[in-house]
Amino acid sequence: MNDISFTASDGWLEKFKTRNNIKFKNIQGERAATDLSNISEFKTKFIEIAKKYKTQDIFNADKTGLFYKAILTKSLVNHDFEYLIKEGVKERLTLLLGCSLRR
Repeated sequence: MNDISFTASDGWLEKFKTRNNIKFKNIQGERAATDLSNISEFKTKFIEIAKKYKTQDIFNADKTGLFYKAILTKSLVNHDFEYLIKEGVKERLTLLLGCSLRR
């Protein structure tokens, strides 16, 4: 059974994954990192605070990171496979981006 003329088509691969219960899943990340129950309370407080300032004096800033040594976050795994890395690679370049409504 050394058939070297075998070529795997997209259909063959999809059927193989279905037969073996293989899914494309996140294998690392933070689960339930955000508490959504406080959103409406935050909005109300933010609006009250923002009313005290002129529009041109309101700024928005956020940080973003480039994890240059990060491992893969998604992979093809058996559906029953549960693998979660709680603390991923922390080495990163962090940027703080900001803007104002001033024109």
